[in-house]
Amino acid sequence: MHRSPGFTLVELVIVIAIVGIGAVLVAPMFTDLMRSSRITTTTNNIVEALATARSEAIRQAQPVKVVPVGGNWVNGWEVQVSATNTVISRFDPIPNTIAVNAVPAIASIEFQPSGMRTAPALESILSICGGVPNGRQIQLHPSGSSKINSLYAGCP
Repeated sequence: MHRSPGFTLVELVIVIAIVGIGAVLVAPMFTDLMRSSRITTTTNNIVEALATARSEAIRQAQPVKVVPVGGNWVNGWEVQVSATNTVISRFDPIPNTIAVNAVPAIASIEFQPSGMRTAPALESILSICGGVPNGRQIQLHPSGSSKINSLYAGCP
């Protein structure tokens, strides 16, 4: 008896079952990876806005600020010249699964022509969280510099 080349039905069912089990096991990890990627992207965009505001304040020799649109970071944020509210750059809204919390509450982050923050004189912290236990934290120093830290606890 001559066998034709190819797969038997049993072999095909076994392969489909293995692929299905693998997909079920990988899906939650992929979801966490996507959330983590969104948190990292949001953090990097905020740091970019801070760096732009600080360098523009120095370059233009006048105060420049980062302002959350409508008072909420979820709506995006703008880099503006403080005296005229002229928009230098605008950042898109973030996914509604991401939350940005400021301690103390920050209406805007302003930089002087020296590159230093206007106020407060204390360090401020922006926490970026998104439904996973880990998040990111941006420390804003009075000197105008910022530092990104991983947040291993404290995200809802």
